[in-house]
Amino acid sequence: MESTRRRILDATKALVIERLTRDITLAEIAAGAEVSVPTVLRAFGSRANLIAAAEDALRHDVRDHRDVAPPGDTNVALVVLYDMYEQWGDLAILRLAEEAGRPEMTAMLDEGRANHRGWVTRVFAPQLRGRTARARKRTVNALVVATDVYTWKLLRRDFGLDRHEAQATVRLLVDALLDERS
Repeated sequence: MESTRRRILDATKALVIERLTRDITLAEIAAGAEVSVPTVLRAFGSRANLIAAAEDALRHDVRDHRDVAPPGDTNVALVVLYDMYEQWGDLAILRLAEEAGRPEMTAMLDEGRANHRGWVTRVFAPQLRGRTARARKRTVNALVVATDVYTWKLLRRDFGLDRHEAQATVRLLVDALLDERS
């Protein structure tokens, strides 16, 4: 049963990455897992439970990946960040697009926003030492914007930059923000 449950969850995660959750059907999930719809329901109880489990598993994947960036190393931080966005950035944009239509999505997205702010604060903490509380807060806010998934989307999807150029552009922003005169 555990291997069947894993296949169902994996099939759901694959669909959640590609599409709005409201457009994902139990029949598609069952087909992807090579099981029947009743098997899906026996394993997870409901479509809502299954979607929530898939989203939770994806959040853990993102968190595990993002948290390998060591404090103070801007190069590694941006590589880790852009690895994450290249894998899950489109998913994040899809979930953000769903926020208005799914109030239950707000809590998950708020957690993601708080996690991103926490990541920025942790990763750039050595460069922020010695600043006043006000200057540190202002710089963290700006770093959150510079490293946000919307910035990635703007550079990669809207401007059509390749990953290297997009990452170099964000590095330029981050370096300017961490300059002692900021």
